[in-house]
Amino acid sequence: MRVAAVLADLVAVVHVTYLGYVVLGGFLGLRDVRWLLPHLLAVVWGVVGTMTRLPCPLTELEKWLDTTAGASTYDGPFIGHYLAGTLYPADAQPLVWQACAAVVAASYVVVLVRHHRTHVGHAGRALAP
Repeated sequence: MRVAAVLADLVAVVHVTYLGYVVLGGFLGLRDVRWLLPHLLAVVWGVVGTMTRLPCPLTELEKWLDTTAGASTYDGPFIGHYLAGTLYPADAQPLVWQACAAVVAASYVVVLVRHHRTHVGHAGRALAP
């Protein structure tokens, strides 16, 4: 069952990467605004999953792979197990959520302002005599 243990670790890495994408992925819109729609969908899934306590498919997959590998699993969500109390104090969770939301909002503002300036700039030059 060594393969299952390695796959569980891989799922955990994918999960952390996904969380990074949820928080910082809006800035990909600086390269191409078409990144905003998939990012918005990821943010909506994160918010809905957090607010409603829907089980995260990545967490469930990791736990299943751990069980298959004969390892013990953790209780609760991925973030509570790996990040809260490790990356930041567990009692700071509301502040961390607010900071993450602020980063997402800021990324959209930056991208949309830049896109607007670029779009208006090109339109203005096209109309110039």
